[in-house]
Amino acid sequence: MTTENSHTDYDKSLEMLDFSSRPAKNGTKSLRQVENGVCEDEEHNKNCWVRSVEVLEMAARKFWSSYRSAILTGIKIVMIALYLVFVSYSWYCRFGDEGSIILLILTAFLALRALGKICKVYGITRRLTKLLEHPVSKLSTYFIYIRFCLYPIIALGVGLYLGLEVIPANPRNIQSLIGLAVFIAICFIFSSKPSRVNWHPVFWGCMVQICVAIFTLRTKVGYDVFCWFGNAVQTFTAFSNSGAAFVFGKDFQSWGLLFKAGGMLVFFNSIIFVLLHLGVIDAIVRFGGRAVAFCLGTGPVESVVAVTNIFLGQSEVILLTRPYLAALSLSEFCAVMTCGYASVSGGLIGTFIAYGAPANHLLTAAVISAPAALAFSKLIMPETSKVDHSSQSGMIMQDKTGNRTVLSACSEGAIAAVGMVAAVMANMLAFYSIVMMFDSVLHWMGDRVGRHDLDFETVCGYLLYPLAFIMGVHPEDCFSVGALIGVKMFATPLTGFAELGKIIQERSEVITTYAICGFSAFTALAIGIGGFLAVCPERKKDILKTIPYGFIAGNIACFATGSVAGLMYNES
Repeated sequence: MTTENSHTDYDKSLEMLDFSSRPAKNGTKSLRQVENGVCEDEEHNKNCWVRSVEVLEMAARKFWSSYRSAILTGIKIVMIALYLVFVSYSWYCRFGDEGSIILLILTAFLALRALGKICKVYGITRRLTKLLEHPVSKLSTYFIYIRFCLYPIIALGVGLYLGLEVIPANPRNIQSLIGLAVFIAICFIFSSKPSRVNWHPVFWGCMVQICVAIFTLRTKVGYDVFCWFGNAVQTFTAFSNSGAAFVFGKDFQSWGLLFKAGGMLVFFNSIIFVLLHLGVIDAIVRFGGRAVAFCLGTGPVESVVAVTNIFLGQSEVILLTRPYLAALSLSEFCAVMTCGYASVSGGLIGTFIAYGAPANHLLTAAVISAPAALAFSKLIMPETSKVDHSSQSGMIMQDKTGNRTVLSACSEGAIAAVGMVAAVMANMLAFYSIVMMFDSVLHWMGDRVGRHDLDFETVCGYLLYPLAFIMGVHPEDCFSVGALIGVKMFATPLTGFAELGKIIQERSEVITTYAICGFSAFTALAIGIGGFLAVCPERKKDILKTIPYGFIAGNIACFATGSVAGLMYNES
């Protein structure tokens, strides 16, 4: 036997002796099959499991796509049923209190919204609009004659009330009525286009202001309603303090305006983005301003802003009107700015009260300044172009092509507010520093001539003495009131309210409260410029052009509100 054959026979004998490759008895696997086959069986079992889950997944998706509408409808029905059960039982337990009224209003709002969706789905809204097109055109013709009839009716009614109820009991109140006429004349003289003034919003703005003043100043119901709304908004905006305290620490309010107001802006902007995502803001713009627009003939955005500024400040309203600023005319831009300068936010109302402002008159002032702001803005910068108001209700703040959720909308709102906070704070720093520099110059000039007390208060006391007098202030208080108005304009309304205790007469204190109840200080120009430029930089030229008119109109609206307060003041 050769060597090669011997090696071959030896290898065969080794294969015969390799028990790992032989099949085992009793149907069991060999060692090598165990080593390789186990992995193959596990992979096979895994693939079977994946295929089984995929089958179930595809079946679930097919079921969802087929019955999605029915499932969602069923969920909505269950939620509505649970809500109605909760509301019914809560009314059964406690009806007539504040919470039951809130639930009643919320239920009515949800019912109207559901009715609107049903009408839209079944085409009822479209058919009604088409059916009423011809009657509406006729009604618009008749409305012109109705408007002319309402002019003498409302003028005669207000005149009789003032002549029979107000002035005979307090003859000094006619001094405030003269002041109101003077403010209207001043705005007309310095109007950007006196020949184009539309007197309809001016007349009805003043009439609505007087009527609302009668309701809020002389009836308890009116005061209680608006007081509740103011407290609710103040409580809502105070939630931002919790977030700011969590991020910056409990003593964040002592670190300055940046940390005190910045947190509120971030919080409010997040809420605005969420409300926009849910469609609530569009509903407010579409329906909320119609009452004011019907009375004054103003556009939807400026009408809503006038009402919103009763409870929210200028910074918040800039965020609210962000999607509409690009399409506003110069007159509408001026109206938005004027409303911001002629009022204060719900959060600041509590601060003003803490500084010594009378709470009842402060809340009323925030209400009756709204129609005055629109009236004087339309007087100082009338509408000179044709505006398409229909475009203001169809605008959307954000691009809805992506898959946006409530959580992402909240996050985007917080991030978007960072730029506004930086712009507002930078402008505030610059403007306040300039004012303080000017005050230092006055002190230096006074020292040169031996008047060491020469400052803003002294200068403003003399310059604004006539202004305080025509509003109805007692002569002995006119210098102090003029100084307070000047301090408010050049520094901040907080300082003015802190100095209210220096006024002698209660009548003068009440009028001053209304006259300085507006965020129309020179430092507030920084907020307007920084805020509007941050959200609408493409209209920088228009913003810088209209903001001086808005600032002047906002101050005059506050003074007119003081005159109306003096007109309605009752010595008893």
